[in-house]
Amino acid sequence: MNIQARTPLGQILVEKAVITQEQLDIALNKQKETGELLGITLSKVGFVDEEIVLLPIIADQLGVDLVQLRSLEIDKNIRHCLLNI
Repeated sequence: MNIQARTPLGQILVEKAVITQEQLDIALNKQKETGELLGITLSKVGFVDEEIVLLPIIADQLGVDLVQLRSLEIDKNIRHCLLNI
């Protein structure tokens, strides 16, 4: 996928009525101050929930499946091995 051809995250969120244009403008100004990614800024200022709203939209934007690791059951033997690394 051509990254430059991808619709900007802020525009997607406004088009989907997840945030208003005013909220996007506030977040973009805050982003200029912090240098953080827009999604992080939107989440920190409380305009979007990262896990429920933002991650599914970003996954869709990138054309990848979103995998919620919390929903996976990990075998207890594997868990034990991972915890002892």
